[in-house]
Amino acid sequence: MKYKSTIKHSIPITAPMIVLNISILSSMLSSPTKRLNRNGITLPPGNTYMRKPKTSMTNIDVAAWISETRETIRGSRIINIYRLNESIYIFKIQGPTAGGKVNLLVEPSRRIHLTKYIKEHKYKTIPPIVAKLRKHLRGGIIKDIHQLELDRIIIIEVVKSNEHYKLVVELIPRGILALLDEEGAILIASKYMELKDRVIQVGRKYKPPPLSANILRLSIEDFISLVNKGVDIVRGLIRYIGLPGEVAEEILHRLNINKNVKPSELPIDEYRKLFNFTKKFISEIIHLKEKPCHIIQSGTPITVLPFKPTSISKDIEVKEYNKFNEALDEYFINVLKKEIVEKELKMLEEEIKKLEKSIEKQKESLNKCIEELTNKRLTLQKIYENYNTIEKLWNNILESFRESRWNGLKKFHEVIGINKNRGIVKIKVNDIEVGFDIRRTLNENIVKVQQEVRELEKKISKIEDAIKEMKEKIRKLREEGIKAKKKAELKVRKKEWFEKYHWIITTNGFLAIGGRNAQQNESIVRKYLDENDIFIHANIHGAPAVVLKTMSREPAMKDIEDAALIAATYSRAWKEGLATIDVFWVKGSQVSKTPPSGEYLARGAFMIYGKRNYVKNVELKLTIGVKVYGEGYKIIVGPEDLVSKQATCYAVLAPNEIDPPQLARKLVNLWINKCKKEEHKLVMESIDINELIQRIPGKSKILKVECYS
Repeated sequence: MKYKSTIKHSIPITAPMIVLNISILSSMLSSPTKRLNRNGITLPPGNTYMRKPKTSMTNIDVAAWISETRETIRGSRIINIYRLNESIYIFKIQGPTAGGKVNLLVEPSRRIHLTKYIKEHKYKTIPPIVAKLRKHLRGGIIKDIHQLELDRIIIIEVVKSNEHYKLVVELIPRGILALLDEEGAILIASKYMELKDRVIQVGRKYKPPPLSANILRLSIEDFISLVNKGVDIVRGLIRYIGLPGEVAEEILHRLNINKNVKPSELPIDEYRKLFNFTKKFISEIIHLKEKPCHIIQSGTPITVLPFKPTSISKDIEVKEYNKFNEALDEYFINVLKKEIVEKELKMLEEEIKKLEKSIEKQKESLNKCIEELTNKRLTLQKIYENYNTIEKLWNNILESFRESRWNGLKKFHEVIGINKNRGIVKIKVNDIEVGFDIRRTLNENIVKVQQEVRELEKKISKIEDAIKEMKEKIRKLREEGIKAKKKAELKVRKKEWFEKYHWIITTNGFLAIGGRNAQQNESIVRKYLDENDIFIHANIHGAPAVVLKTMSREPAMKDIEDAALIAATYSRAWKEGLATIDVFWVKGSQVSKTPPSGEYLARGAFMIYGKRNYVKNVELKLTIGVKVYGEGYKIIVGPEDLVSKQATCYAVLAPNEIDPPQLARKLVNLWINKCKKEEHKLVMESIDINELIQRIPGKSKILKVECYS
């Protein structure tokens, strides 16, 4: 029987959280009975730590994430909403503390966090649920985000045009995403169902599933009563207090309490110690008093935690993070990638099984054809060996048939069978049994058998070719499977904040960023241009505003020239097919958004005061390359001397000829063909083609392609 709180479904400000449906981690320790607690954790019988990889957030993960992210999300405007597949939703939000536009990922039954990995999705046809969510929420302001009690249910409160909504995210098994009106009625849900304890239908009042105990609200008497229901102390904490297995095990380990002890055998003083420490530890986790981390076993992350565990074996590696959201984002993108690969491998295996089944059928047909061909060849051989005898007999048979039809054949003891419907007469001569067509002469019958032999030979050849082709398909499918597994080992690259702009890391390690449009030009100058930075712009209308961040260092002229190339190549000069263009640069202190009195500056325009410095005749040639590192790759651009030192493969481009999408695909194919190392080929095959397209300035021709592999 589950503990049901009589307190209103809200969490104190001291422990803010969010509602989401996550099919939590069936990890921690596998139990022979495979019983799951309310938070989706397999009840552990032994001391092994985390046998199965974590597949969803726990209730404590949710609480810690909300505590860390609440202020970032609150006050943000919902810019747009997307659905990537049947279960993953992206809410693009922008707010005063969000640091620009960020993506809030919601996956019912699994997770909720901000992500840098997954971007919005373009639709041919907008899914109905996305259309309705956009109708009610797009443009709305997120007023708050909290967790129901200490469960895996998150509530996001949104206000739009004086209308109040609640977005419910359930991270429990079979959890939903639901939008509620001000009265709590369901406007839309990710799925509709009738369950024993609640009904999810449009117009019905939303009712959460039965909630687990909230350790932060329990009295010591209730705590002891609930724990005592467990088979042992650890299962009491997991099943009846609602603690994730990973947390329950850690608490008992830190208190040096045997997790297998029966609850009735624990002294009351130990219960008080356990109760007080549990509340304290949970509160500290929620408020991230400890470093969040990944637990890595045999090189593979198997869980993500909002604390650093002490109850781990020597073969376990711990990777710490500064932010729990970052740890969640990095962990779950690799879980998703693995699942995609596993799905792909399953499809490949199913295709292989179909082909193998077809091969077996073809082999059966082949064996029958070979047997039939062998018999016909043997028959022909024996006919030739006994030709005169058979010819004389067959001529007599034909003569009798012409005179007396079928009755005339009765006198021939060599005739052993007659098929009147088919006109076939079966004769036996010197242990040769053969069927001849009564309408044909002996030679005509022989020619017919010869034709049948040739047809069988062709049929056998076709079957053998088909088997060979199917075996080749199986070989290629298995190769695809091997490549898919290897690609899965490539770490999904997290986008840096500056990658939404044109960017370059110069020869001496300075970052330069440039706007892709007037709005970004405006944003870059307002947000990132400091007095000692360098402002760079091509001497043409329609060019990016480029900011070279000096970070209190003095850039060399080579660094300015590197950044000037970005200003030149991504300007209108490239689209017009110019060969060179001048680029000017000034100190950040010389740039202003304040126009002279009585004048107006359009968006993306700036006032430049004082002397301009020039980089003359910047050649419009851009080198674009792929930098391969241990866990992935990065697409880099710049002058050839800079890119060639870092890239495994690169190409030098000049204006005109090929559109970016076509050129990007061509570059990838050229790089794949030029790579000698298989691991580098796999990297080239996994390149995000859209990212590559974004880095190409416009229509371009390829001047040079190189691969150091």
